[in-house]
Amino acid sequence: MAETNIFFLKLARENNNGLCNQLLSLVSAILFCIRTKKYTLIVDKFLTEINTNSYCSISQVFNLFEINKYLHKYNIKIVDGFTINSRAFIPISWDVITLAKKHNNVRLLAFIDEIYSNLYFSRYLTSYALNFTIENLNYNPVLYNQSDNINIEEHEHEHEDEHEHEHEHEHEHIEGNVGENETDNVNYANKKINVIHLRIEDDAIDHWSKQNNMDQHVFKRLLIVKYIELIKNNIQKEDITLVLTGNTNNDVVHFMKENNYNVMFIDKKFASNKPGRELNAIIDLIIGRYCNNVFIGCDGSTFSELLLKYIPDESVHGVIQKITFDLNKIIA
Repeated sequence: MAETNIFFLKLARENNNGLCNQLLSLVSAILFCIRTKKYTLIVDKFLTEINTNSYCSISQVFNLFEINKYLHKYNIKIVDGFTINSRAFIPISWDVITLAKKHNNVRLLAFIDEIYSNLYFSRYLTSYALNFTIENLNYNPVLYNQSDNINIEEHEHEHEDEHEHEHEHEHEHIEGNVGENETDNVNYANKKINVIHLRIEDDAIDHWSKQNNMDQHVFKRLLIVKYIELIKNNIQKEDITLVLTGNTNNDVVHFMKENNYNVMFIDKKFASNKPGRELNAIIDLIIGRYCNNVFIGCDGSTFSELLLKYIPDESVHGVIQKITFDLNKIIA
């Protein structure tokens, strides 16, 4: 195959690129390959935690077998480039979503959503998420026939020189992608499930206080008040409320516990001694879309915006409330 038919993608453009930025990078690269008739997309590695040098192979994150089945109709194949020693890897500078929105290209936006809906995650990650939904949310998922189910080693690779590491590329076949609403294949057990994306971690306070031209302490207090008011006005205490956050030690969580809300958290599979914040975010994303009653999230957060795409509009409990506020304009 000619070199010109291959695109070498550096998935994380910078070391502050989290899950959503890396997903956008992959989607943009897929569209670029379709547009320019590149037949092979080789992806270097996945950054498991921002502001670190901790990476893993994309085979540990994505189900390449299923993704490539989808991409076959476009004559494109994604290849894990973790062990490839090449300076050819380059970041994609084409932000396809911003471009599509700028030109109000409805067809392109729909195609982007289609690609997102076919970004399957590895069984390594989906199995942990599914176990949580079964044990804690009383879901009973319909399991499909599976093949080539190979266990992937359960740790990420942290290193200074990625070319010194070797990784056996293993592919899996399992249902469980970013966008497919598994709610079509589960039983609700008649329970209402609310989801709150609580973006109150230190990095969020630092970033959005600057966006609002505010002192960090003032911004944090306004953010806490905003969340608490939305919870008081929209969440019933007896319903399950799943809180997606990287920090459970905050005033919003304290308020919910002190006032006897039925609050639930997802245990972080990847502890601080194994940098894996972005892998934890994938698990949060998979579980968060099981919301069937009320969702509270943030405009300005790419995670909230992505999760909103995959929460259905209605459930057995009626119309799902999707409540957001703008982090960039906290007092609007």
